[in-house]
Amino acid sequence: MTLPAAYLVVYEVGNDYHCGCCRRTWTEVDTLEFDSPEAAVEYAENVRKGADDRKVTAIYKLLNEKPVYEN
Repeated sequence: MTLPAAYLVVYEVGNDYHCGCCRRTWTEVDTLEFDSPEAAVEYAENVRKGADDRKVTAIYKLLNEKPVYEN
């Protein structure tokens, strides 16, 4: 049995206008747990198919979930 692992998910949010004259596009990150790399890819594909205006641009598996700094 495989335990879930933490992944850093990077999103691009907005309407794909990068020029700045209209609504802009920005980057957001989130930490999520997935059972496998395949589950992470499936999540990214489902977000892309979704109705909101964000897409996953990268997913990184975290080797250490503990923060280097925490306030």
